[in-house]
Amino acid sequence: MRRLVRDHHERLDGSGYPFGAFGDQLDLETRIIGTCDVYHALISPCVYRGAWSHERALSLLREEAGRQFDERCVAALERILRREQPELAAAV
Repeated sequence: MRRLVRDHHERLDGSGYPFGAFGDQLDLETRIIGTCDVYHALISPCVYRGAWSHERALSLLREEAGRQFDERCVAALERILRREQPELAAAV
């Protein structure tokens, strides 16, 4: 569990932190948590910016799939969101 907390900002292409780990150095759980964390951060309002729309957040994840994010994780997140929140499916 500590590993997931520590590594969830790592990115598939090595651009993340704290270690700059990449590719096969990132286990599937880390890739899943990292993708979900970014989606959640984007759709949540912050003190320094407003919340992004669901569509805009998914667009960024799709754009970076294969580079920063595992393509399978992005696709799985989309499937889960469509199943769990069908009202979002019409918006994409």
